[in-house]
Amino acid sequence: MTTLLLDTLKQNQFDLSSRSPATEAQYIARAKWAIRRALVLQFNLNKDQKKAAAQLTDAQLRAIPESLVVDQMLQQKNQGLWAHATWRQIKASLMFYYSQLLQDIETGGYLYEVNNVDPLSGTPFAALGPQVQADVAEYTLSRAESLREIIKSLAMVEGPTPEEIAHLPLRTSALRKKNFSAESFNTVLLVLKATAGKHKWNNLTITWLTLGALTGLRPHEWCQAEVVELPEMIETPEGAQQEIYTWYLKVLNSKNSNNRAHGEYRHIDISALSESERSVLADFCGFMKESLDDGYYQNVYKGCKEALHRANKAILSGNLNKFVKIANQVPTKAKGGKIYNNIKKTKDHLDTFKVIQLYSARHKAASDAKQVLTQAEVAAFMGHATDQTAAIHYGKRSHGGRGAGGLRVRPSAGEVAKVRKLPGANRAANMQAQAKRKLGRTGRGMS
Repeated sequence: MTTLLLDTLKQNQFDLSSRSPATEAQYIARAKWAIRRALVLQFNLNKDQKKAAAQLTDAQLRAIPESLVVDQMLQQKNQGLWAHATWRQIKASLMFYYSQLLQDIETGGYLYEVNNVDPLSGTPFAALGPQVQADVAEYTLSRAESLREIIKSLAMVEGPTPEEIAHLPLRTSALRKKNFSAESFNTVLLVLKATAGKHKWNNLTITWLTLGALTGLRPHEWCQAEVVELPEMIETPEGAQQEIYTWYLKVLNSKNSNNRAHGEYRHIDISALSESERSVLADFCGFMKESLDDGYYQNVYKGCKEALHRANKAILSGNLNKFVKIANQVPTKAKGGKIYNNIKKTKDHLDTFKVIQLYSARHKAASDAKQVLTQAEVAAFMGHATDQTAAIHYGKRSHGGRGAGGLRVRPSAGEVAKVRKLPGANRAANMQAQAKRKLGRTGRGMS
């Protein structure tokens, strides 16, 4: 790939070398979806034609003109049909897909070595005849130039403004409960507990949520986490050096690609937890790792997601009388107590209730952390590269537990120093972007 194009990509925070294989696979799949979607929109395909488009081979998808695809995607964006995050993902996917295609062309692999056939007809390249081969070679050079222009143009396209997407309904991540009190969290746990006898995944879901709110791990990070005891050197009051051992939850940062984390691992100090609590953490880590290694993790994940879906549905239905009855039977939580009052409060505010998902527990941990930690400490605790990610994208400080009791674990002091502190200009720009997003949400549904 040309140096000029690489420079353009890096200036727009698109570093091909730092993408993980899983991310690259997601980009390719999303780009193929965009190509098929563009064909449907461009030619107004009927049902049978859509099925045919779904069966196009990789070579045929590569042959679809990139200008057609990008034009259709830009039309969708400009019509305000996609949220900012959706467009960002589509843009990144197309840039990666077409960068890979350009690289294949520039190395001679697109027609001559990889496929060795005409991508549309499937005819072997050697059987096309000299004139057709010359035409194909000329087309290939033209295609390469077109790809360079498309990639550079895409890199400059900004996402939709808050005003353009204010009419969109809340979808996917926007439906996650990012800011919620301990009482709201307990409501969902109570509903899960009340129906645990009927659904086998409820108890595991309760554990997953509770430990996630305690430690701030992303749901999938539990598969690559472990409880460890590590040596440290401290200075005694007499000034001597002494070796001590501290308990940590060692976590493989799942977003370490593209410099999005402060390092490959993060270590969460769990020494303040009881021995039984550390044992639960260790057992849960072991179970999740085993489920991944033995190939049944997706079943576990799906089962717990369905358990949460049932609990959210029960709350949204407003039919919580049986759960109020159970709340009265919980020791020290008689009628008028926190759980009872929270269920009544939930019933009175169903129009503003947002579903709680497994990832919501991480937002709860972020809110608790913001109560007692500095911005850099919060970033290290969450596994972020900068001190602003949690400030913009995670639960608010006001929804955290009151005082130091809300957060019972701490980040590693050494990893706090690795967090990048954004300069004032970048910090102001981030806060301005956050304010614009809030303005867009405030305008939803208004006319």
